[in-house]
Amino acid sequence: MIDHNSSYWAPRDPRFEPDRPQAAAIAPQFAAPVTDGPIPPARAARRSRAVLLIAALVVLLVATAAVAAVVGYRQGMAASDRNHAAVAQAAAAQSPNLSELAEAHFGTNSAVSGEADYLEITITDGDAATMGAKLVGFLDDLGFSHAVVERMTKTRALDGTQTAEGKNCNVSWTYHPDHGLQMVFEAKATG
Repeated sequence: MIDHNSSYWAPRDPRFEPDRPQAAAIAPQFAAPVTDGPIPPARAARRSRAVLLIAALVVLLVATAAVAAVVGYRQGMAASDRNHAAVAQAAAAQSPNLSELAEAHFGTNSAVSGEADYLEITITDGDAATMGAKLVGFLDDLGFSHAVVERMTKTRALDGTQTAEGKNCNVSWTYHPDHGLQMVFEAKATG
């Protein structure tokens, strides 16, 4: 058995104390210099300047990041506002003016009433021959398919209210034998 307290295991350091645990041995070229006194003033001044310089750089980086974030946020909000305004203008340009379009197709007919975003058209059985072709052109301009025209011509009173969607416009209609085909057009609110 090996006796660990023997001088064989003791380091060659004169300050060796056998009852105190020893740190792992470090190669002399990598060991920190041993100082028995306080750090010299010149070295302490260099160390404190380095710490102050590092602290100043950290504060400068944080301030720069904060300013960049605020500026970027403001620019992003301004761009977002411009985009929303452009989308609203484009939507308004795409939304049809129903009263102008109806006047172009039907003229000033008493069967047509409404405003730019809401329009009612009633076609009685007696007016169907004269207004049918005008209605087809009106529906084409609003982006409705030809199947919608077919559904309108085949609607019966028992079918109730029917609906269809066109390009930026919706229509609902119903048929009554006494009142004819009654249609309500609504421009879609886009944006």
